[in-house]
Amino acid sequence: MKNILYISSCDPEYSNGGAIGTRKIIETLNKMQEENKVKWYGVVNKEKENKNSGKYYKEIMRNKKKAYLSRVFGYAEQMELNIKLLLKIIKEKNINLVIFQNSRLGNVSEVIKNKFPEIKIIQNFDNFEYEFSKMFTKNMNLVIKKTEPLLVRKSEKKALKNMDLGIFLTEKDKKSVENFYGICKKSEIIPFIYENTFSNKKIKKEKQVIFTGSLDMRANIEASLFLIKNYKKFFEKEKIKLVLAGRNPSTELYNLIRELKLKNIEIIANPSKEKMEVLLRESLFYISPVFDGSGMKTKFVEAIFYGLPILASEHTMIGYSKEFEKENFIKVFKDDKDIENIYKKISELYFISQEENINEKIREFYKLNFSKDAVIKKIEGLINDI
Repeated sequence: MKNILYISSCDPEYSNGGAIGTRKIIETLNKMQEENKVKWYGVVNKEKENKNSGKYYKEIMRNKKKAYLSRVFGYAEQMELNIKLLLKIIKEKNINLVIFQNSRLGNVSEVIKNKFPEIKIIQNFDNFEYEFSKMFTKNMNLVIKKTEPLLVRKSEKKALKNMDLGIFLTEKDKKSVENFYGICKKSEIIPFIYENTFSNKKIKKEKQVIFTGSLDMRANIEASLFLIKNYKKFFEKEKIKLVLAGRNPSTELYNLIRELKLKNIEIIANPSKEKMEVLLRESLFYISPVFDGSGMKTKFVEAIFYGLPILASEHTMIGYSKEFEKENFIKVFKDDKDIENIYKKISELYFISQEENINEKIREFYKLNFSKDAVIKKIEGLINDI
């Protein structure tokens, strides 16, 4: 039986893309443990707002003080402040496999490989973290803009160097990481699992469209600003409300809405999972004008999970089958210059959203194309073989 240490700097119980990314590994580990194939111990960061605690072996609260302190020590992630604790767990629990959820924890993987060279390491890549960090810090002060990507770059290179096996979301991310660092190791492409709360209660449709995401992340801020700037062109004629829902909305969004004197836009800050379900299910369709960032976007699968037609940028659809675009409830546009085409597709989706049983049809499409069992089987095979 393998003893496995799973380390995540993301809170698996949170409602963001990072949390969604943890599920394919955690659900695999839970299944294997129930079948007495492995014993696993989870060390995860927790968000202050999240009350769903006690599920993991060690839960370590995130805060700004730790974030600053970790950077002083030259770390790319505050979880790296807990190296001594992680080494202690490895000794006490006789760990022989460590799984890292993201590639910002390379300093930890380096220490583990040096002290326990016999231990195998599986390194999951949520995205190309160095590129992501440059995008995330683009509008921050000069010190952060210079130091954060540098720390992430050093850590991610160590993560790649010390892994025995890598798991990437997309072929694009895999090639970008390998080409940038000049390191190629054994790896697999495995998509994420998306499952969320879906209650049986009937939810009345509102005349609104929705965009969701961490609204303090640059790519999502830019997408939201794009929708706000073009609100009158896209939505005013049909008097459609625009909902922007997600974590820590940037003040830029509120400021632009006030500046343009727009009344029919609502920003929902830090909604619970239950609230997010209601917001999504009461919307007519989902719109995702994301044009930047690595990784595979959860926005598409989030929309179809809740039975929503979706209008998405080509960037949003990276990693998904081109065959999906043959469905009439999935509309794709090229970039932010494609204004007339976007407006045309919004009009088309508005009418498609009125079709009888369209939400049930899209839910069936989700069930057919996103099998949790296939993902779990593949990861289980990797854990058994390493």
